[in-house]
Amino acid sequence: MEQEQTYSIGWERRPHDIGVSQVLHTAALLVLARLALITLGFQRTATIVNRFGHAGEPHTSVDLAQVRATKYAVSLAAAFTPARLLCLERSLVLYYRLKRNGVPAALRLGVRAYPFAAHAWVELEGNPINETPDFLKDFARIMELR
Repeated sequence: MEQEQTYSIGWERRPHDIGVSQVLHTAALLVLARLALITLGFQRTATIVNRFGHAGEPHTSVDLAQVRATKYAVSLAAAFTPARLLCLERSLVLYYRLKRNGVPAALRLGVRAYPFAAHAWVELEGNPINETPDFLKDFARIMELR
């Protein structure tokens, strides 16, 4: 019987199909997302991500292992990127990578009144992928990209 690996980022165990090239590619996307947000602003960056993120028709069945591996690659790349990457950059890249793979993900932005906070996260079929539902319960959704 194969023993499960216990390396982790947060509460997730490392998927077996994560490669160095996938993490490096994701790190480059995170840096590009950060630069695009600084130079182009959110609206133009979101338009670019949405336009280039669609690789055709979404798959009818979602490979949850692929979603988990993509989420893990974004978390790992963000942890080792020297820039301080916020939830917006991480969620934009996760959304982009999932959409490129035909996963019908949605990028959500929300705000909380008190104490004021803004947050970005990705959902699949109404369930958050890169955040816990308990954390999001106080956030009012203000924007969505599909």
